[in-house]
Amino acid sequence: MKNKEYEIEQFENGKVIHNEQDTQSRLGKAPDPAQYETILAEMDGTGTENDPYIITNVDELQAIEEDTSAAYKLGNDIDARETRQMNFTETGFVGFFTDQEFYQLGFPPIVEGSETVEFDESEEELDPEEYTIDYEEGVLELDEPLPEDERLVVIYELVEEIAQGFDSFGFFGNEFTGTLDGDGHEIDGLFINRQNTTSVGLVDTAENGGTIEDLELVHTDITARSQGGGFIGINDGATLERVSFDGTIEVIGQRSGSCGGLVADFRGGTIRESRASGSITGNRSVGGLVGDLGIFNDTEEAVFIEDSYSTCDVMGSEEVGGLVGFISFSNEFTKMFSIRDSFTAGYVDSESEVGGLIGLLALSSDSEATIEVHDSYWDEDSSGQTDAVGFIFDDEDEIDIQNLTGLSTADMLGTAAESNMDALDFDEVWTPGTDPENYPRLQWQDGAFLTAEINPDTIPRDEEVTIDIEAEEAAHIKVDKVWTDWGIEVVNAAGATVNLNVFDDGIVEFDWPDVQYRADPSLVIAPNEDVDPDPKYVRGEYELITELNNDQFDLLITLEILPPESE
Repeated sequence: MKNKEYEIEQFENGKVIHNEQDTQSRLGKAPDPAQYETILAEMDGTGTENDPYIITNVDELQAIEEDTSAAYKLGNDIDARETRQMNFTETGFVGFFTDQEFYQLGFPPIVEGSETVEFDESEEELDPEEYTIDYEEGVLELDEPLPEDERLVVIYELVEEIAQGFDSFGFFGNEFTGTLDGDGHEIDGLFINRQNTTSVGLVDTAENGGTIEDLELVHTDITARSQGGGFIGINDGATLERVSFDGTIEVIGQRSGSCGGLVADFRGGTIRESRASGSITGNRSVGGLVGDLGIFNDTEEAVFIEDSYSTCDVMGSEEVGGLVGFISFSNEFTKMFSIRDSFTAGYVDSESEVGGLIGLLALSSDSEATIEVHDSYWDEDSSGQTDAVGFIFDDEDEIDIQNLTGLSTADMLGTAAESNMDALDFDEVWTPGTDPENYPRLQWQDGAFLTAEINPDTIPRDEEVTIDIEAEEAAHIKVDKVWTDWGIEVVNAAGATVNLNVFDDGIVEFDWPDVQYRADPSLVIAPNEDVDPDPKYVRGEYELITELNNDQFDLLITLEILPPESE
């Protein structure tokens, strides 16, 4: 299928400035839900695990709503800036379930006298004398408390037409249980402005079986009334792996809350090797990765956060943490909850219950849940916080907390991180900042993941040595040899077409097409039989240069030389 091309030159004051080739009729116009089935049918792929639908633009991303159990894969980076001009509305509609001091209406200012305020169950309309509204700020106050078991519904007109942006897919009753493989691509400029809506993100609600992996959201802008997450509003069992969020999230509800860089309300599932950066702002239950881990459904679905980090600035009024805002288990839950091998480095601020890692952590005596928080770090300087957890309630002393360490910024930057953050796996998962001003990163962020073994540790004359190099995500590998006069060939290419070049200056290159990057080739090296001394040592440093999507990264790797296995 031919990709649709939309060229947008720039934004000015939130408006799209487009060139003459664009058309007003198409620019930012969201597809009608009735078109989703047709959009899927015209996409490459069939939606199965082995033949996923290939997403190439925003319309196709939006059409996931048609089949939230299917398999999807990005075919290219997606320019989502047009979402700033999608789904305009002139009317506000919002419902409130709880009695509150005041009620925030989305998209202010609103037209004076345009409102209808009524109780949902009784359909009784309130007299304007029974409430007051600040029309400029969109704040409503009732003269009497909201009756028990009633919902307050407010409908009103907006002074200006407002763009609501992208419509999160996977709404309640049609939860996302499929797979979304970013394949290393990014979605740039996603805009979601749902000030009267709960459970907002790329995905509204995801459940067990849902997976999002190898996907980056950059220059993202999300606003919600409550439960605002970068990737998922409510996660009830899905997995996020190797995903990255960059942008801003704001939740405007004054009592409702929960917002996080990756997930707002995390009820079950896994976050692994993922990260978030930017700004997260709400009232309560605000976290750099996850807002709320207060579990409301009695399910044994475990919750894991591991090998992940946040550099977000995180701000709220209560229950605010650099990684997670609120964790609480009560009643007879049998869940397992675990945070391991993670860190946070960003400003963290709240009026109460604020910590470098977690805002509030509670386990009631009647709960059978297991909570463990291990081997994680926070930057005391940037966060302004000296405690890992702001407030702990654990009357039975059953929460398992181990090795939570606050460090200075200097202790976490550059190569200093390896010794100061030694609980992190810098061999397989993490890499220290290549620049002295950088925090550790996940190895997949650098476009390559390299491990190598050399057996034996010396090469006797007329024998071969195998260097096994696993290089996921890399389309090109270049290794400087540190000895001379050797032969080389590629083996174990797993069916990939591997191109090999050996240069006179001692450089060896082999590369294979992007589409085949999962291949795991090995280099077999045989020293020249006339080389002295004997045996020939191969210990040394090798420069690894990888290229992925035309971006080049330089890493200096010291290959570990393993002794021969004893017989």
